[in-house]
Amino acid sequence: MTRAAVIILFVIILGVVAGPPISGYNPVRIDLDAIKLSPSPEHPFGTDNKGRDVLSRTLYGGRVTLLIVLGASGITFVIGMLVGLVSGYFGGKLDLLLMGIVDILLSFPTLLLAIGISILMPPGILSVLIAIGSVGWVGLARLVRGQVVVLKESQQVEAARALGASELRILFVYIFPQSLPVALVALSMKMGGFILSEAALSFLGLGVQPPWPTWGSMIGQSRIFITSAPWMVTFPGLMIGFAALSFNMLGEGLRDRLNIFR
Repeated sequence: MTRAAVIILFVIILGVVAGPPISGYNPVRIDLDAIKLSPSPEHPFGTDNKGRDVLSRTLYGGRVTLLIVLGASGITFVIGMLVGLVSGYFGGKLDLLLMGIVDILLSFPTLLLAIGISILMPPGILSVLIAIGSVGWVGLARLVRGQVVVLKESQQVEAARALGASELRILFVYIFPQSLPVALVALSMKMGGFILSEAALSFLGLGVQPPWPTWGSMIGQSRIFITSAPWMVTFPGLMIGFAALSFNMLGEGLRDRLNIFR
């Protein structure tokens, strides 16, 4: 399963990185003589309602989508790890405060929170990236916190504490590396959800603005042509499905290999 996920992700990444120059079409160039052409050797994914090559737009949109997912994953990892480490290790009132915030955020639908944050900022890549990352860390923080609570009572940590190691050294040298596998597995499984969240925000017009495409915005702008030109929606939809599925498969494969969450 892990190998299949890696292969799918490699093909997608290779396509979105190397594809747009190879496709030979500008993803935003309007061609009124090529409006809604069905898939053909010249346009393998067809053209949209403004004559733009769907393949080129799909590949370029994948760049933006994956950039947002990677950026949101970075925000999620940093905040989630920091909150989980501090809360689980120091405990007490700080733990109650941080986990209280986590519980409050978990009580709201993640996508609804992301939409609310996006509305407060001007539309664009940075807004979507921040919105998704700002709500994605909550579950990760809780998982890391649970792992840290167990690790801080381990014999290795007790020995380090007896030898006079500082709290920061214990936290980042002994506990952080052992909690890292749990965080990475959880994060890889979240990345599939990040793709769907980005697609939803772009579909609603809160993401990257036209004429530059993302997979979600392509579906949102083309949904009215789903019966007359279904390829305009089908191909970006398939890319969203394959990318999200591959990240989920990767997370499940890593979980099985590392024997985590069993």
